[in-house]
Amino acid sequence: MRFLPRLLLLCCLCSGCEKEDAAPGPTALAGSWQWKSSFCGWSGASSPATTGYSEVLLLDLAGRAQLYRNGALQSNTAYSLSRHYSAFSQETADYISLDNRELRYEIQNNTLTLSEETADGCSSSYEGSNR
Repeated sequence: MRFLPRLLLLCCLCSGCEKEDAAPGPTALAGSWQWKSSFCGWSGASSPATTGYSEVLLLDLAGRAQLYRNGALQSNTAYSLSRHYSAFSQETADYISLDNRELRYEIQNNTLTLSEETADGCSSSYEGSNR
């Protein structure tokens, strides 16, 4: 009879736990992303018009990321996706890890935003194509 109260207590404790959703799979990001603009706390705004170069970020389903600047390959690296709590924004968010950096990402209306989670960190916007 002592087992039943313990079982009920365990069920009550576990039912109050909230499980984090799994990170979206690579299909959420796979495709070609054309750089539109960036904003960094200290250096300000930049775009293809102000820098004189264009960038395309290619993300494939196999977890590879390639960055092209003016058509020339600049980086070819693995990437991974995760979802976890952000101490910076104090909410659960989606992240992409690539080139030894972890960036928060959001996709809205065919726009991918990659952000550094620091007070003066950079945030870059990319428009999706061929998706």
